Amino acid sequence: MGPHRDLVGELGAAVRKRNLHYGLYHSLLEWFHPLYLLDKKNGFKTQHFVGAKTASCDGSGGVVNDRWGQNCSCPHGGYYNCRDKYTPHSLPDHKWEMCTSVDMTISTIAGENEITEELVQTVSLGGNYLLNIGPTKDGLIIPVFQERLLAVGKQLQINREDIYASKPWRLQSEKNETVLWYTTKGSAVYAIFLYWPENGIINLKSPQTNSATKITMLGITGELT
Repeated sequence: MGPHRDLVGELGAAVRKRNLHYGLYHSLLEWFHPLYLLDKKNGFKTQHFVGAKTASCDGSGGVVNDRWGQNCSCPHGGYYNCRDKYTPHSLPDHKWEMCTSVDMTISTIAGENEITEELVQTVSLGGNYLLNIGPTKDGLIIPVFQERLLAVGKQLQINREDIYASKPWRLQSEKNETVLWYTTKGSAVYAIFLYWPENGIINLKSPQTNSATKITMLGITGELT
């Protein structure tokens, strides 16, 4: 049975060859596992499955989220996941993650702008953005998933500076002619907007400027007017 290949190892080697970080998701729940069925038969008064299946973190980069158990989401874990597609209303004081997928429902595929907006909002609020793109049973990434990833990657080639290694600013967002999200890195403050206002004018209300302030737009060279 099975492919008789180390699929996890082969994938890891291919990912690292591209200078990407490789991580594995260890899921506790397996509803058809014999030990899970045994615990279920015992009214979950035993924990044979948990004892045999739970992975330990040895300090080599493992992170524990908060999806296991009842009534424990958001107060426990190495980071807060809380629920799928979770987004806080304000900046949390704890690391968190927005877990979502390209295929939002069976019949709905998230658009490029929708994914980008989720990414920007998550980073502005200090979170990690996890975008799931499940392969087919043959291990293929279907074309529409590829299109979405390539489109977001193309945007990040221009805007990587305001996303990668950035941190939340003192104010995360503001609304005027369009919705703005802020991030910061070093002494720079980044105002990210996804849609041009109808009047063509972006009015930044929150940053305080002086005679030494320099305003630039990523991807644009020359003076701004």
